[in-house]
Amino acid sequence: WAVGQSADALRLIRNTRAADPVSLAWRLKEADMLLQIGQHEAAANAYDAIIHDEPTDARAFFGLAEVRSAQKRFEQALAQLRQGYQVLGEDDTTLLRLLSTARGESDYRKVQERQAQLELDSLTARAATNHYVSPLDFARATSRLGRKEEAFGYLDGAFSDHAPGLVFLKVDRAWDPIRDDPRFGAAVKKVGLP
Repeated sequence: WAVGQSADALRLIRNTRAADPVSLAWRLKEADMLLQIGQHEAAANAYDAIIHDEPTDARAFFGLAEVRSAQKRFEQALAQLRQGYQVLGEDDTTLLRLLSTARGESDYRKVQERQAQLELDSLTARAATNHYVSPLDFARATSRLGRKEEAFGYLDGAFSDHAPGLVFLKVDRAWDPIRDDPRFGAAVKKVGLP
Protein backbone atom coordinates (compact mmCIF):
# COMPACT_ATOMS: atom_id res chain seq x y z
CA TRP A 1 0.00 0.00 0.00
CA ALA A 2 2.74 2.45 0.97
CA VAL A 3 4.52 1.97 -2.36
CA GLY A 4 1.39 2.12 -4.51
CA GLN A 5 0.55 -1.57 -4.72
CA SER A 6 -2.92 -1.38 -3.25
CA ALA A 7 -4.25 -4.49 -4.98
CA ASP A 8 -1.42 -6.54 -3.51
CA ALA A 9 -2.03 -5.03 -0.08
CA LEU A 10 -5.73 -5.92 -0.27
CA ARG A 11 -4.86 -9.45 -1.40
CA LEU A 12 -2.48 -9.91 1.55
CA ILE A 13 -5.10 -8.64 3.98
CA ARG A 14 -7.70 -10.99 2.54
CA ASN A 15 -5.30 -13.93 2.71
CA THR A 16 -4.66 -13.19 6.35
CA ARG A 17 -8.39 -12.85 6.99
CA ALA A 18 -8.94 -16.25 5.41
CA ALA A 19 -6.47 -17.73 7.90
CA ASP A 20 -8.09 -15.83 10.80
CA PRO A 21 -11.67 -15.06 9.69
CA VAL A 22 -12.97 -13.84 13.05
CA SER A 23 -10.18 -11.34 13.73
CA LEU A 24 -11.70 -7.91 14.17
CA ALA A 25 -8.34 -6.28 13.45
CA TRP A 26 -8.07 -7.85 10.00
CA ARG A 27 -11.72 -7.12 9.18
CA LEU A 28 -11.01 -3.46 10.00
CA LYS A 29 -7.83 -3.50 7.91
CA GLU A 30 -9.77 -4.82 4.94
CA ALA A 31 -12.45 -2.14 5.32
CA ASP A 32 -9.76 0.54 5.73
CA MET A 33 -7.97 -0.64 2.59
CA LEU A 34 -11.22 -0.64 0.60
CA LEU A 35 -11.73 2.95 1.71
CA GLN A 36 -8.15 3.88 0.77
CA ILE A 37 -8.51 2.50 -2.74
CA GLY A 38 -11.85 4.20 -3.34
CA GLN A 39 -14.16 1.19 -3.13
CA HIS A 40 -16.52 3.17 -0.94
CA GLU A 41 -19.62 0.99 -1.00
CA ALA A 42 -17.59 -2.16 -0.34
CA ALA A 43 -15.88 -0.36 2.54
CA ALA A 44 -19.24 0.86 3.88
CA ASN A 45 -20.62 -2.67 3.77
CA ALA A 46 -17.58 -4.00 5.60
CA TYR A 47 -17.81 -1.32 8.30
CA ASP A 48 -21.57 -1.90 8.66
CA ALA A 49 -20.95 -5.63 9.18
CA ILE A 50 -18.34 -4.88 11.84
CA ILE A 51 -20.70 -2.44 13.60
CA HIS A 52 -23.40 -5.11 13.57
CA ASP A 53 -21.06 -7.72 15.04
CA GLU A 54 -19.04 -5.45 17.38
CA PRO A 55 -21.17 -2.38 18.25
CA THR A 56 -18.93 -1.51 21.21
CA ASP A 57 -15.85 -0.95 19.02
CA ALA A 58 -15.79 2.65 17.80
CA ARG A 59 -13.27 2.20 14.98
CA ALA A 60 -15.82 1.03 12.42
CA PHE A 61 -18.03 4.05 13.14
CA PHE A 62 -15.09 6.34 12.42
CA GLY A 63 -14.18 4.41 9.27
CA LEU A 64 -17.76 4.62 8.02
CA ALA A 65 -17.71 8.36 8.74
CA GLU A 66 -14.67 8.66 6.44
CA VAL A 67 -16.49 6.72 3.73
CA ARG A 68 -19.52 8.99 3.94
CA SER A 69 -17.28 12.05 3.91
CA ALA A 70 -15.52 10.78 0.77
CA GLN A 71 -18.97 10.35 -0.78
CA LYS A 72 -19.88 13.94 0.26
CA ARG A 73 -22.65 12.57 2.49
CA PHE A 74 -21.72 14.76 5.43
CA GLU A 75 -24.91 14.37 7.47
CA GLN A 76 -24.36 10.61 7.51
CA ALA A 77 -20.67 11.10 8.25
CA LEU A 78 -21.53 13.28 11.24
CA ALA A 79 -24.07 10.73 12.47
CA GLN A 80 -21.36 8.06 12.42
CA LEU A 81 -18.97 10.32 14.32
CA ARG A 82 -21.64 10.95 16.96
CA GLN A 83 -22.15 7.22 17.40
CA GLY A 84 -18.43 6.52 17.49
CA TYR A 85 -17.80 9.14 20.16
CA GLN A 86 -20.76 7.87 22.16
CA VAL A 87 -19.26 4.37 22.11
CA LEU A 88 -15.91 5.79 23.22
CA GLY A 89 -17.52 7.71 26.05
CA GLU A 90 -15.98 10.95 24.83
CA ASP A 91 -16.04 13.69 27.45
CA ASP A 92 -14.55 16.70 25.66
CA THR A 93 -17.36 19.22 26.00
CA THR A 94 -16.20 21.33 23.07
CA LEU A 95 -16.23 18.34 20.72
CA LEU A 96 -19.56 17.08 22.03
CA ARG A 97 -21.16 20.52 21.69
CA LEU A 98 -19.80 20.84 18.17
CA LEU A 99 -21.07 17.38 17.24
CA SER A 100 -24.53 18.10 18.65
CA THR A 101 -25.09 21.02 16.28
CA ALA A 102 -22.89 20.05 13.32
CA ARG A 103 -24.48 20.11 9.89
CA GLY A 104 -22.86 19.76 6.48
CA GLU A 105 -19.32 19.81 5.15
CA SER A 106 -18.12 22.93 6.94
CA ASP A 107 -19.09 21.58 10.35
CA TYR A 108 -17.64 18.18 9.49
CA ARG A 109 -14.30 19.91 8.85
CA LYS A 110 -14.60 21.73 12.19
CA VAL A 111 -15.11 18.39 13.94
CA GLN A 112 -12.00 17.04 12.20
CA GLU A 113 -10.02 20.07 13.35
CA ARG A 114 -11.18 19.53 16.92
CA GLN A 115 -10.18 15.87 16.69
CA ALA A 116 -6.70 16.90 15.52
CA GLN A 117 -6.42 19.50 18.29
CA LEU A 118 -7.37 16.92 20.92
CA GLU A 119 -4.73 14.59 19.50
CA LEU A 120 -2.13 17.35 19.62
CA ASP A 121 -3.11 18.26 23.19
CA SER A 122 -2.74 14.63 24.23
CA LEU A 123 0.69 14.35 22.60
CA THR A 124 1.81 17.58 24.26
CA ALA A 125 0.61 16.38 27.67
CA ARG A 126 2.41 13.07 27.22
CA ALA A 127 5.64 14.80 26.21
CA ALA A 128 5.33 17.13 29.23
CA THR A 129 5.53 14.10 31.53
CA ASN A 130 8.84 13.08 29.92
CA HIS A 131 7.31 10.22 27.95
CA TYR A 132 8.57 9.62 24.45
CA VAL A 133 6.38 10.99 21.66
CA SER A 134 7.47 10.61 18.07
CA PRO A 135 7.98 13.85 16.15
CA LEU A 136 6.02 12.13 13.38
CA ASP A 137 2.92 12.08 15.59
CA PHE A 138 3.29 15.82 16.20
CA ALA A 139 3.83 16.35 12.46
CA ARG A 140 0.66 14.44 11.56
CA ALA A 141 -1.46 16.35 14.09
CA THR A 142 -0.14 19.77 13.06
CA SER A 143 -0.59 18.87 9.40
CA ARG A 144 -4.22 17.97 10.04
CA LEU A 145 -4.62 21.38 11.63
CA GLY A 146 -3.09 23.03 8.55
CA ARG A 147 -0.14 24.39 10.52
CA LYS A 148 2.38 23.90 7.73
CA GLU A 149 5.53 25.32 9.25
CA GLU A 150 5.11 23.39 12.49
CA ALA A 151 4.30 20.23 10.56
CA PHE A 152 7.46 20.50 8.47
CA GLY A 153 9.55 21.25 11.55
CA TYR A 154 8.27 18.10 13.21
CA LEU A 155 8.65 16.16 9.97
CA ASP A 156 12.35 17.08 9.92
CA GLY A 157 12.53 15.74 13.47
CA ALA A 158 10.84 12.52 12.35
CA PHE A 159 13.60 12.00 9.79
CA SER A 160 16.25 12.57 12.44
CA ASP A 161 14.36 10.12 14.66
CA HIS A 162 14.13 7.54 11.82
CA ALA A 163 10.39 7.19 12.44
CA PRO A 164 9.11 3.98 10.80
CA GLY A 165 5.78 5.63 9.92
CA LEU A 166 7.52 7.80 7.33
CA VAL A 167 6.95 5.00 4.81
CA PHE A 168 3.26 6.01 4.76
CA LEU A 169 3.85 9.60 3.63
CA LYS A 170 2.34 9.03 0.19
CA VAL A 171 -0.85 7.37 1.43
CA ASP A 172 -1.67 8.73 4.89
CA ARG A 173 -4.50 11.28 4.58
CA ALA A 174 -3.17 13.24 7.55
CA TRP A 175 -0.73 14.82 5.10
CA ASP A 176 -3.37 16.07 2.66
CA PRO A 177 -3.33 19.68 4.00
CA ILE A 178 0.40 20.02 3.24
CA ARG A 179 0.75 17.55 0.37
CA ASP A 180 0.92 20.28 -2.30
CA ASP A 181 3.94 21.95 -0.69
CA PRO A 182 7.21 21.17 -2.57
CA ARG A 183 8.84 20.30 0.76
CA PHE A 184 6.42 17.42 1.12
CA GLY A 185 7.40 16.03 -2.28
CA ALA A 186 11.03 16.29 -1.21
CA ALA A 187 10.23 14.38 1.99
CA VAL A 188 8.59 11.58 0.00
CA LYS A 189 11.69 11.35 -2.21
CA LYS A 190 13.92 11.33 0.86
CA VAL A 191 12.07 8.28 2.15
CA GLY A 192 12.76 6.67 -1.23
CA LEU A 193 9.15 6.00 -2.21
CA PRO A 194 8.34 5.57 -5.90
